[in-house]
Amino acid sequence: MRKKPLASLKKQSDFRRVFKHGKSAAMPLFVVYAAANDLGFSRLGLSVSKKIGNAVKRNRVRRLICESCRIMEIPQGFDLVVIARVPAGELPREGSFVKVGRTLSQLFGRLGISK
Repeated sequence: MRKKPLASLKKQSDFRRVFKHGKSAAMPLFVVYAAANDLGFSRLGLSVSKKIGNAVKRNRVRRLICESCRIMEIPQGFDLVVIARVPAGELPREGSFVKVGRTLSQLFGRLGISK
């Protein structure tokens, strides 16, 4: 059975709330902010700037992050914001999915939101 993707965090006010009231953890590839919500489901917001590279690289990084988060067991009731750093755009084709997943898993563990 296929897992559904996480809902998207879209509004600027939601991003601001996560930045202001949430906890953060950082590694060379990503910075993750997390804040509890009362919605009963988790939402994911992404920030991949032009510093990462051209549109192809930025979209690839977005896809890797979304797919890694979809596969992970993230508890319900969190708003997550993942900010990609420059080294994320320089990942090689081979093994990048595993590296992104491992990094996000460590960051979520630091924030205490992984199952």
